[in-house]
Amino acid sequence: MNGRYLWVWTLVLGLVTHSASVNRMVSLPPSERSVSRPLRQSEDPVTPEGDFGGGERDLEEPLNERDALRRVLEEKEELLSRIGMLERANRELTLANSVIASTPSDEKIGNTRPADCADHFVMGAKTSGIYEIYPFTCLCGEPLRVYCDMETDGGGWTVFMARQPGDIPLGFNRSWSEYRSGFGDASGEFWLGNVHLHAMTSSREYALRMDAHLSSGDVKFGAWGSFRVSTEANRFRLSLSSYSAESTTRSNCLPNVNGLLFTTYDRDNDETTGNCAVTEGGGFWHYRCNNLIHPTASRSEGLTSSCFNNQQDTAVFLQLKIRPVICESFVKTIFLNANKCHSCP
Repeated sequence: MNGRYLWVWTLVLGLVTHSASVNRMVSLPPSERSVSRPLRQSEDPVTPEGDFGGGERDLEEPLNERDALRRVLEEKEELLSRIGMLERANRELTLANSVIASTPSDEKIGNTRPADCADHFVMGAKTSGIYEIYPFTCLCGEPLRVYCDMETDGGGWTVFMARQPGDIPLGFNRSWSEYRSGFGDASGEFWLGNVHLHAMTSSREYALRMDAHLSSGDVKFGAWGSFRVSTEANRFRLSLSSYSAESTTRSNCLPNVNGLLFTTYDRDNDETTGNCAVTEGGGFWHYRCNNLIHPTASRSEGLTSSCFNNQQDTAVFLQLKIRPVICESFVKTIFLNANKCHSCP
């Protein structure tokens, strides 16, 4: 048996053995059960601390049959619950181990590369900041520099778009090729790149989160359970669903973007006769030029929305970020990218 899971199975076997003994006790007739509880009699003398020779030991008062059976059943349920948790943990660990074991011997854990911020988090990184990632792609070259949010809602978020105050705002009215490859700097305002979003979301199931700091001082967030970007040949079609009821925004800020194609000023893929990227001033999955919020427009035109509060409010800080859905499971697992140049399957 793999040594890394020996402790899990040892604990499981111990719990199973103990559970079996509990089952045997339940099956015994009441006269043969020996369940009791300690009871100190009011007249018992108190033994001074350190004096082991005086005083009387606690007497034991037998439980009645109903209380004894209830206690045994409660203990049995707790043991079964623990066994179930260990079984789920073992399945998660087995999945992670199968990924690592399937890599060539010269590409084991020492040489594998984090595919996203969640991998960095699982490996021990707990501070938000700039990290290097290698998305699930066969593209060779330098790693991607991204901002990793290691604090919000458990951490492990890869930020793919950021808008924040600065002396010189970054313009987001960019071409198709710029949105394809990404632009800006991860330490400030930037867009990660649609090819990288596709590479990441095509190999793992991701959730989307939007964090907004408003001019009023409020902080709002929206969350979606599923986020996926298709290939460039499919014009980076967006799949977005499962808006979370736990979101603190007044309403779904992106209610109509599921299934839409990406549009820039030089690639018109929206559903209107004009070009929304031209009229709105930035590339995005445009819905007839009237999204509730347009994250890539100029601050004065795009970062104001009624979806934040009851009245229109402006976001002075806005982030779009993704995280693998498996981070919501019982055990956070790691899925490292071990692909090397010219060796992808």
